[in-house]
Amino acid sequence: MDAADILHFVSSGFLETVDGVDPLTVSETDGFLTVSDLCVLPVFRTSSKFERGEDLEILDDSQATLATLCLTKGETVDDIYSVTAWRYAAFLADVSGSSPVVSGRYTFTSDYVVVDRDRLQLYIDDYWDGAPIWGGYSHDQIELSSWTKAASPVQARAGLSPPTDHHKEAFQRYLSANNSFDRFLRLYHCVELLFDFVTFKKIQKLGDDLVGYGELTKDLTRGEYDRLLAILVEFCDRPADVGAALNQAAPYASTCKEIFQDYSKDSNPLKGEAFSKFWTLVEGTNVAAVNFPGAKLGNAEAAQKLIIKIAAYWIYRVRCSIAHNRVGEFILTDAHDDFVGSFATTLLATVVEQILSNSEFKDLAN
Repeated sequence: MDAADILHFVSSGFLETVDGVDPLTVSETDGFLTVSDLCVLPVFRTSSKFERGEDLEILDDSQATLATLCLTKGETVDDIYSVTAWRYAAFLADVSGSSPVVSGRYTFTSDYVVVDRDRLQLYIDDYWDGAPIWGGYSHDQIELSSWTKAASPVQARAGLSPPTDHHKEAFQRYLSANNSFDRFLRLYHCVELLFDFVTFKKIQKLGDDLVGYGELTKDLTRGEYDRLLAILVEFCDRPADVGAALNQAAPYASTCKEIFQDYSKDSNPLKGEAFSKFWTLVEGTNVAAVNFPGAKLGNAEAAQKLIIKIAAYWIYRVRCSIAHNRVGEFILTDAHDDFVGSFATTLLATVVEQILSNSEFKDLAN
């Protein structure tokens, strides 16, 4: 509510004084609701690391009390008139001016920082901008990645199972990701764990074969891209399905050219004119080995491995752009939300399903 609404409801007998916070003292200070010298600052995003339902004291650099963080969003209180002074001040800012609280029961819609009026300017000048870094919350109303998949039938895959409890936990973390960028990285981490699992199981089967052991330990010293490529080449045995996933890049021509070509690396399997030839297949939804000879991209047999190499390179480049976010890498922003969610994560999920469904992988796991 604003100050005028609060004064109206006080005069109508709806609001009481709680813990020294008197609604009759309401005013605004620099645009923030102020009551009994407590200024209420909305918090628009809070880290999930906090245990909800608490009031947390905020200390300044000299360890003196600076403000109070009220973790109230979504919390229902049975009697709003029995809460702390800071929460009551937050309630007065939170409640709708058209819905006075008569019974005393209330559910908060936001978190808040409550700061004394005489420390408000100090807080704004010296602490506001740094709150996401040192405090785990933000006052800035910035819309972040919120991509969701359009409704469509869910395609089940029989016989897929994470090989260990550790892998099960990794896939659970993937499910708990709250945006498309984090979702992609967590699924990529699942692939890394699968590579380590494969190497471990192969070593187990060696027995006294020291030469074989020496060869396998080389796998553990490979670079990240080489490890990704190795597990895809070994276990992705349906390149046609991978090609179908690559076809879905068609709506993102500009992004694909930038991330895969303009920021090209030595491992790029489509150097120079090869990318343009391949992109013709993407635009025509024709990424299949039988179409590579006609596009002058090699024979059909070699094309099956080339499709896997392209998928590995593209997956790795997206991973680097998200994880590194630095000069020298293509910088993905929320404007690329749909590209990551619709295309890149779908491509990655396709190869994960193929690894887990591969008969040789299952033999190793068993």
